[in-house]
Amino acid sequence: MRSGSTSPAPRAVLDLSPALPDLTSFPRTTWRAAVGRALTDLPDADLARSDPAGAPALRATVADYLRRVRGVQADPSRVHVTAGVRNGVWLVCDALRRRGAQRVAVEDPCWPRLREAARDSGLEVVPVPVDADGMRVDALDALDVDAVFVTPTHQFPTGVPLSAPRRLALAAWAASGRRTVVEDDYDAEFRYDRRPVGALAALAPEHVVYLGSTSKTLSPGLHLGWLVAPAGLADDLDAARRRLGSLAPTPDQHALARLIGSGAYDRHLRRMRRSYQRRRTAMLAGLTASVPGAASPSMDAGLHVLWLLPDGADEAAVLAAARARGLGVLGLSQCRVAPGPGGLVVGYGNVPPHRAPDVAAALGAAVRATLGA
Repeated sequence: MRSGSTSPAPRAVLDLSPALPDLTSFPRTTWRAAVGRALTDLPDADLARSDPAGAPALRATVADYLRRVRGVQADPSRVHVTAGVRNGVWLVCDALRRRGAQRVAVEDPCWPRLREAARDSGLEVVPVPVDADGMRVDALDALDVDAVFVTPTHQFPTGVPLSAPRRLALAAWAASGRRTVVEDDYDAEFRYDRRPVGALAALAPEHVVYLGSTSKTLSPGLHLGWLVAPAGLADDLDAARRRLGSLAPTPDQHALARLIGSGAYDRHLRRMRRSYQRRRTAMLAGLTASVPGAASPSMDAGLHVLWLLPDGADEAAVLAAARARGLGVLGLSQCRVAPGPGGLVVGYGNVPPHRAPDVAAALGAAVRATLGA
């Protein structure tokens, strides 16, 4: 490079992460009002060191919300406020270790950070295959595991729900050996075909730890989530909370309680369901028209599409080619424990419908470039 020359600026990358909602639709005015009212009404004493499990007002509000919308019969004493689902996973893993757990089962494929959190907690991760009916629950009988992590409402990343027979089998498996099922109920609010899938925690509350957050309903930047724990896990979870737990700021917890309690949260979700359904339709149409491969059969739900790459496509090369074209996308292999066919986990939550055709065209060019090579 000649003296005084500069390298070209890096190309801006559009993040197609399945974890991103529409950031432009964050209800700023409503949230600002909720925070302001929370600060106005918050007693001085509540600004001191708070309950490690979270603000009582938010715990009670979340318990009522989950009973109403997910059928989870949650007493506020069993609700813990978390700094998001990842923080909740850390807390649960630490609690399981305190109980003597050594091995945990995970869906294969699954959320990569889930595996990382379990392994970083000293737990051995055991993969369980996923098919069109969700996790292969029958495979658990042959595994010596103490707990299982599942996404039964909308399996990540395949998008299929855990079938009713397998839900019953999983509850029976947990009860038969006093084992723990950890349910990540991500994307539960965004089902577009109007056929709700109930929470597993409503079926087996004494064996299921329920995880939820505002990461996709509002913003991942809020770092606000919750878990509902069985009574038998309370002592170990309290100990884990004292060691690992980091709470969201108290005013934000009270603001979320007001947002939910006022009905503004429900109104926001209704508006976003309509928006995300349009985005899903546009992205699927664009991918179908422009990208070699095919969509994986899944529910009409969530904020991502799993696109299966054609034979001969090198997933790593496709991801690199996509990034060179300004697109950051998650590869299916990054979600797998055991090797398998490649694919793209394409998030559309932060992609307006009018941009979907161009995004799909760039992904298609990336795939075709690697096939040509």
